[in-house]
Amino acid sequence: MLQPQAKTLTQIEREERTLARQALQQRAKELARKRAVGDFRNLLRHRYGSVIAGWRVAIDPEEETCTWEVFEAAAKKQKFSGDLDGLWEELVAEDEEVLLLERLEPAIVEAKQSFLEACADRYGSVERAFLEMDLPEKPLIDHEDFARICIEINMQKNRRILFEYADSKGIGTISLEAIEPEVTKNVFGLSRCKEAEDQLMEKEPYDKERKTIMRRAIEQCGATHRPPEEQRQHRQEIVDMLEERFDSPIRAWANLLDIHAKGKLKRKEFQTSMAVLGYTGNTNKLWEELGLKKKQSVRFKDLCPEVIEEIREFKNLAGKKIITLIQVSEVAAGPGKSKKAGAPVDNEEFYKVMDAIEYPGDPERLLRHLDPGNTGYANTRTLRILNEQRSEEKAVPQFLKKYAENRQALLEQKIASVVIPPAKELLAKQDSLRESCLEEQQTKKETRNAKEEFLRKLTNKFGSIAKAWRLALDPELKYAIENVDHLMKGMKRAGQMPAEGGEHALRTVAEKIFQACMSKETEQISLDCLDPRTPAMLEKFKDLCEERFGSLQDAFEKVDVDGVGIVSREDFRMLCHEVKATDGIFRLMEFLDPKRTDEIRLSLIDGEVAEDAMLATQTRRQMQQNAQEQGDTIPGGLQHAAQERAKRPARRALEQVKQRLVRKYGSVLRAWKTIQGNVTQDIGRDGWLRFFEHVGMDNREAALAWELVPKVDDKLALARFEHRIGEDFEAFLRRIKERYGSNLAMMLEMDDGSLSMDFERFLELCYECQFRGNERRLFEYLEQDEGFFDFERIDEKVAKDLREQKEKEEAKKKEEERRKMQKKREERKAKQSKKKAPAEADPWEEPETQASLQEEELPKPKEAVRPKPPAGLGHLCLAMKSPLVKLKKTSSLPSLRIGVRSQWNDRHHIADHLGNRDMNLIHMLTSVDTQEQEKCMARVRRKIAENPTMDWFEEQLRLEEERNAQIWAPDSDEEDEEEEALENENPVEVSHA
Repeated sequence: MLQPQAKTLTQIEREERTLARQALQQRAKELARKRAVGDFRNLLRHRYGSVIAGWRVAIDPEEETCTWEVFEAAAKKQKFSGDLDGLWEELVAEDEEVLLLERLEPAIVEAKQSFLEACADRYGSVERAFLEMDLPEKPLIDHEDFARICIEINMQKNRRILFEYADSKGIGTISLEAIEPEVTKNVFGLSRCKEAEDQLMEKEPYDKERKTIMRRAIEQCGATHRPPEEQRQHRQEIVDMLEERFDSPIRAWANLLDIHAKGKLKRKEFQTSMAVLGYTGNTNKLWEELGLKKKQSVRFKDLCPEVIEEIREFKNLAGKKIITLIQVSEVAAGPGKSKKAGAPVDNEEFYKVMDAIEYPGDPERLLRHLDPGNTGYANTRTLRILNEQRSEEKAVPQFLKKYAENRQALLEQKIASVVIPPAKELLAKQDSLRESCLEEQQTKKETRNAKEEFLRKLTNKFGSIAKAWRLALDPELKYAIENVDHLMKGMKRAGQMPAEGGEHALRTVAEKIFQACMSKETEQISLDCLDPRTPAMLEKFKDLCEERFGSLQDAFEKVDVDGVGIVSREDFRMLCHEVKATDGIFRLMEFLDPKRTDEIRLSLIDGEVAEDAMLATQTRRQMQQNAQEQGDTIPGGLQHAAQERAKRPARRALEQVKQRLVRKYGSVLRAWKTIQGNVTQDIGRDGWLRFFEHVGMDNREAALAWELVPKVDDKLALARFEHRIGEDFEAFLRRIKERYGSNLAMMLEMDDGSLSMDFERFLELCYECQFRGNERRLFEYLEQDEGFFDFERIDEKVAKDLREQKEKEEAKKKEEERRKMQKKREERKAKQSKKKAPAEADPWEEPETQASLQEEELPKPKEAVRPKPPAGLGHLCLAMKSPLVKLKKTSSLPSLRIGVRSQWNDRHHIADHLGNRDMNLIHMLTSVDTQEQEKCMARVRRKIAENPTMDWFEEQLRLEEERNAQIWAPDSDEEDEEEEALENENPVEVSHA
């Protein structure tokens, strides 16, 4: 046999190119057929609105299939220029001979399948869907009901195509049989389907004539046609816009349209001005409405003839009064005003003329017409032009031209004022300005250096500016250096004489210092100019005295017991500590007592208040002296002063022991707790001596102080030793009575069941009562356990009565519960006795005593467990327990405790509109304004913490099971024996049945 010859490389390449060419040709044919299908569908949609409508009009209105001959004739009739053979091959398979409508429009099958699947998803099955659909005439359905049903079942595909396919006659109603015939017959039956088909046959199809674009345009124009009087008025719109923006058409013409005062505008210039104005209408229509040709120019009389009429009417009515108004205005302006420049017309005179001529129009509008520059008044130049011109149509452009010339002249003057001068002149001006600035800067620097040197020398010699002011600058207490001569005297006293130059050099330096230090308002030198901190500290001291004692006079009366207006440095220091002005003690004493004489005059602080305090103290002492002379036991005069001096060591010892106790323990209250143990227990002399032993003071000072402190039966209470605690407690009780009416009402409202109160609830009570004292100190005084105190510390009698009342209520509640249980047992026993056969009873037999059932103990409420204080190291590991941080005494009413607030971080940042207003409101109520929700959750958490849910639920289940067991217990001998045993233990007498 002959062996096949091997192919050459050229033959292989040729075969591959042939195969590739054939594949490309086949691919091109497929794309051409698909393109032909798309073109044919687009042709039908363009001419008939949809593929289905095109099939039923152009191809076959009766059947949903067609042969090649029918399809070819229809395509040629529609003048389809594509490949018909390729179109047929693409739509019809090789083994088929007819074309189906579903092949030409595949969306029909998709829509039908989507409708059936949606029905099954919504109702469970298609049969159930057809049966439960809300339709007036099943199985018939119109277009509106079909659209509603498709929306309800959430159909995903195009429902319009499905309805159009099922509505083969175009009558607007279909039968469900056209979508799924088998299911429709099974659900509604053959007779009902036949009746529906007959009803569809009786209906006539509606007219589907397509309207041309021209016909639709004619109908729309006819519907919106308006008569000429209702059509758009372009000129009036322009006039309204000019008045709205410039208050007058004349102002608009002068400042926008005709800024060069030519008197007329060409068409292009007018269109540009309209664009600047913002007019969006048709300028061609406007030009036609003005009655102008294309090459004509527009004048003011063409645009605003009504303004010309208003000015003409004013001129005709006024007549010669215009000349009178011009003359009066020129006389009022004075001889300096020229007739050419004009003079302003007084508005009152103008309105008087308007009233005299009885002008029918708006005077203010006419004034705006005559005032193109918006100056607020008319000009005599405008009125003169208006009076001289016979025609108002020429007068308006003329005075607008004068206004433009005047405006241009003012602009040129302004430009000339800001124009840059020549280089030489500019350089010379800059050099002179620079030299003057350097001289001024040097002068300021010398003045500043002189002031600094002056203050430095005063500080080095006297130690402070305040002391130098008292000793050298103002020893006469004039409180100000009025002139240079006064300053020179002070500098001489301070030893600041220049080494050379004598009086002349001293005056030169004094003038510089006076110029640098003097106040610009008073042109004098005061202590505020040299040392502002000392007067500020003095004012602060006055304010603190008023806060502590109520007034500055009360503070002076306390520190100056003799009423002489002079106190010692030690007494003044104690007063500063009392009012908490410790940061400026040295500065104040240097100012008030510069020579260290140990005498501070209160008149240096405030002369009038010091004089009033002296007078009040002397008056009080005089009254005491008079009372002593009349036989009163109150000592007065020299004897009282001697007694007061004798008490000073005891007062000093008492104040010293208090200070040392506060310095060691933090407060007198804590010192009492630490040393004595109980704040409610009074102490005697031994307990008093323990205070002095703990702070390292001797017994002699303790004896002196013991005689001074207020005692009752030789016993000292904490409230008497630290009087502020007693005052706070009394004020606290008064506030409670003002707020609640009584202590009992307060306890009933604030009680949580334990008849005690923790610190948090105590702060709430203080805030509710508006208590203004020291809350923390008062709580420490009332505190018994760590963090709690009983109501008995506030009012022992009321607290005991309230406790007894609660105990009685609990006992009464237990008794009622016991009676209910006993009644149920008796009823159950009576039912059991009725079931047994009744025996004949002996009427003379004594009735048996019936034993009472044992009382079941009711479950006791779970006691609230108080939280233990935190123990262990603090976060800084400094001690076993971190120290408590306590705030100072508050002087304002609001509490520092933060309340419930809105959740502002969760609010919407989207503005409300018609689409989201309700959702924004819901979000605001549920996520932002959550105060009431948080309060409710807090109450629930507190209740759950007091009695956990599981414990309460278990307790209720147990009680319910016991009740059910007792009520529905079966009859048995064991139960009878138990009941007899209970009756024997607790016998109860009962009456005869």
